[in-house]
Amino acid sequence: EPAAGARWFRMMRNIHPDHHFTAPRTFDVLDPNPRVVARKLLERTEFKPVPILNSLATAWIQMNVHDWFHHGENEEEDDNRHKVPLTEDDPLRNGQYADGVLRVRRTRLDRTRKQADG
Repeated sequence: EPAAGARWFRMMRNIHPDHHFTAPRTFDVLDPNPRVVARKLLERTEFKPVPILNSLATAWIQMNVHDWFHHGENEEEDDNRHKVPLTEDDPLRNGQYADGVLRVRRTRLDRTRKQADG
């Protein structure tokens, strides 16, 4: 699509799932648990140096990624947050998530969506 990324052009994250999934939506976004998947893929038990990348480069990349993919502030309502259960051995349970639930704010609603869009 030539207009992809242009202002007011709806990208996949803003399209209703019924319009881009060919099969009926029968899955749960929390299955598999995203926290368990993230810990398995990203958690480190030891420092692994990257000799070809310095700390200025990582700060620059992080700053740009936040700029490139910012869609505005997420929804604030506490009772509408995704509730991700934490496993017993999750280190987050030692702090503010002692109740075993990670609450993640939902992406803000698409204010450009019209009723006819679905």
